[in-house]
Amino acid sequence: MKRNPKQEGTNLFDCKPQTGPCPVGCAECFYNRPGAFYADIEQPIMPTLDEVGDGIVRINSGHDSNIGRDEVIRATEQYPGGSSTRRSPSSTFLRRWS
Repeated sequence: MKRNPKQEGTNLFDCKPQTGPCPVGCAECFYNRPGAFYADIEQPIMPTLDEVGDGIVRINSGHDSNIGRDEVIRATEQYPGGSSTRRSPSSTFLRRWS
């Protein structure tokens, strides 16, 4: 799995089940600019449990977390979190292994 270069050497792992451009289309967002995001936005980013180990999964990196929220939560149920699932200030869901 290709990792976010900013997260290399950390215990953070991006996870983005959504594909394609973000439909919100915020003018200041780099996500929809061709080649600006570190990975192909037409492909999901779904690290395996083995890849993540005891790390933290940053769910919906780059995409608006309120679009298809229920589908995103369903697609990421494999990642443990339970009551430790929370929202960060940037509206990205985080799940930490217990």
